[in-house]
Amino acid sequence: MSTEPNPSQDPKRLFLFMILSLILITGTNYTLSRLGLIPEPEPKPEAPQVAQADPADASDEPDAAEGADGAAPVEDRPEVGDDQDAPAPESVVEADEAEPEQDRPAATVDPELLVLGSVEESATDGYHLQVVADQRGASVRRVLSALHNAEYEEGEPRERPMTLVRSVIPEHRPLALQMLNVTEDGVLRPISDLDWRSWQVLVDGVPFDELDEATQAEANPVAIIRDEQGNEIGQELSFRTVLREPAELPPVVITKTYRLRKGTDAVALDLAFDLLEGVDEPRELLYRLDGPSGIPIEGEWYTHTFRNAYFGKGTEGDTVEVWTYSSYDVAKNPDYYINNVYPTVFAGIENQYFATFLKPEKPAEQVAEAVMTVVDADPNELKKADVAVDLISKPVEVEPGSTITHSYEVFAGPKTETALLPFGAGELGIYRQVGRIPVIGWLLDFIWAIVDPIVALLSVYIIIPLLAGIYSLTESIAGWFGGTRGSYGIAIILLTVVVRLALFPLSRKQAASAKKMQDLQPHMVALRDKYKDDREKIAQETFALYRKHGINPLGGCLPVFIQIPIFMTLWRVLNVSVSLRQAQFLWIDNLAAPDMLYKLPFTLPLLGPYFNLLPLGVIGLFLLQMKLFTPPATTPEQEAQQRIMKFMMVFMMLMFYRVPAGLALYFITSSVWSISERLLLPKVTKTPAIDADGDEGPDRDGKGRGPGGNGKGPDPNGGSGGWLSRKLNDLVQEASKETTYRREELERKRRELERSGAAPAPGADPGRSRPNKKKTKPGKRR
Repeated sequence: MSTEPNPSQDPKRLFLFMILSLILITGTNYTLSRLGLIPEPEPKPEAPQVAQADPADASDEPDAAEGADGAAPVEDRPEVGDDQDAPAPESVVEADEAEPEQDRPAATVDPELLVLGSVEESATDGYHLQVVADQRGASVRRVLSALHNAEYEEGEPRERPMTLVRSVIPEHRPLALQMLNVTEDGVLRPISDLDWRSWQVLVDGVPFDELDEATQAEANPVAIIRDEQGNEIGQELSFRTVLREPAELPPVVITKTYRLRKGTDAVALDLAFDLLEGVDEPRELLYRLDGPSGIPIEGEWYTHTFRNAYFGKGTEGDTVEVWTYSSYDVAKNPDYYINNVYPTVFAGIENQYFATFLKPEKPAEQVAEAVMTVVDADPNELKKADVAVDLISKPVEVEPGSTITHSYEVFAGPKTETALLPFGAGELGIYRQVGRIPVIGWLLDFIWAIVDPIVALLSVYIIIPLLAGIYSLTESIAGWFGGTRGSYGIAIILLTVVVRLALFPLSRKQAASAKKMQDLQPHMVALRDKYKDDREKIAQETFALYRKHGINPLGGCLPVFIQIPIFMTLWRVLNVSVSLRQAQFLWIDNLAAPDMLYKLPFTLPLLGPYFNLLPLGVIGLFLLQMKLFTPPATTPEQEAQQRIMKFMMVFMMLMFYRVPAGLALYFITSSVWSISERLLLPKVTKTPAIDADGDEGPDRDGKGRGPGGNGKGPDPNGGSGGWLSRKLNDLVQEASKETTYRREELERKRRELERSGAAPAPGADPGRSRPNKKKTKPGKRR
């Protein structure tokens, strides 16, 4: 009968099979692509660039159909308004032709003048945002962050302002206005082209085109807002147009004003409605305000969080419930996600670290519905779809001689407590699980419902403050040597040390329990030999042996279970903490992303285009812990389990390969601590030896259970000092005995040799004995 293992159970063959399979898949894909046998995806056609206020972002401009004066040809305009029942382009043309010539702007303002705020790194500037407005539809081309850099891309400057809001397609312009009408069958349809029309720019309340040429040359449409001392505290920009559609209703003057203040992450938007002078009949209006779009995807190749859309629903009191949906779900069925029951306190889009949203000043009076819209989506990549949340107003009654104003705030900033609390959106700063895994989604929801409150409490009240405090400490220490910032890498290492110190008593009990179980292995083997065919009897005797020696088989799992919420909390912090975004440490450019040691010439399936070193270190340390501290297998079942655990490490490496570098740093530090604790630190508890009969003998320090063996009797060294003297003597004796893990291993080997009848020579090191080893002859090399 052959004693060779089945190939499927041979660890070396199975591991070699997995490695060769990965190489074969990767190599075949790479070779075919290099030979041209796999067609490359066709690049998306780029729109021609036009003159903009920000030349660095010119490639992002979607207005391909615009002419030199900024006006799009009427025949090129797409259908506008509600996606379900939009009017044909001819109706828009007719409405445009019906508009009197004097209502059209006679001049186009230089786009470089339609800019609020700044992205300059000036300490005296004070603006958090830069808003680039568009005369077309009085909308927003883009909103840039002055405090955060864009994600690093090869060939691009490392420090670039981050674009948080962007006009992705001409059909959906952020903060553009559409006037609506309700048909007889209850469908909302647009009645004008306000979102495409070129609005008048106001200079000190006067339309720019009504100024003479000399005044136009010196005019600045951006007005400065000053405080009582005359200091600049903000800027504002206004647009105006006249709504004359339909012709049978009184015309309405609409004024749109953007206002940006220093030190804030939001731009204020005011919509003012007035009847045209001389009109004495009231009019009812209904409008749709396009929400912000274009928030970037952070870490597209490694992230599991792309874009999410959300409603902030107002409930009783001041409580706000955030309902979040993935862009994948919205892209599949946008008509399903509508909020028309609860007041919409805010609504918008988010990624891991940043959020944009519209916040009405009076939700219950201004907003009737909040609807989700698919701005741009690739049918093959719906999870990366660009979505937005638009607001549909309640009917606006405009009376002669009165002005109706609807005010909004457009937030574009980080998901931090400091930035979000002024807008009542603090719930956005807490990580929210979005989406379900098919079949077992209900199980994950149930587990998450139990774990999430614990993780949230640990995150908000322990881990985040502790990490911030440790980072401040590293910042202070760096200041002693002339540095200006701390190190989040060192802060994560110190945080891990603090966590492991807090778990030290439990980990020591785990080590003592593991040591006892290791000493009991020969007796457990004897039990299995004695009751070979009676599994129930083996289990009873095994648990009786555990009870006799006070061993809890699950005791070693307690520290692991306690660390799981800490691991999940740190993972959450790394997923939402803007402070850790782009934090550098050693070769790592971003602790919130994989370490990306170097870029590969090809993309590995499931792994990505980068080689990450830290995940390999994590798995290597896990394997080392298993090799050092796992008791030797005494049955074929245990041997199979240990073999399976080794192969599970390969799958764990695939799972950990794209985790944030900060999280991998936590695991590496924790593993090094565990190994050092078991190998280097002396035993804190005195573990009784277990004799050949399975009974506990004298303690490891030589003291028995009789009088004086508990350390409370006379000093064994002849001294008669007090309590402090006895404690010092105990410490000296403990240190002299070197009761480390290595010492315990040597003792275990000595006992095994004694049982086998081959006791080592007196004074010999049992760890160095080499039975059956041939001696080398003098004068010859080994």
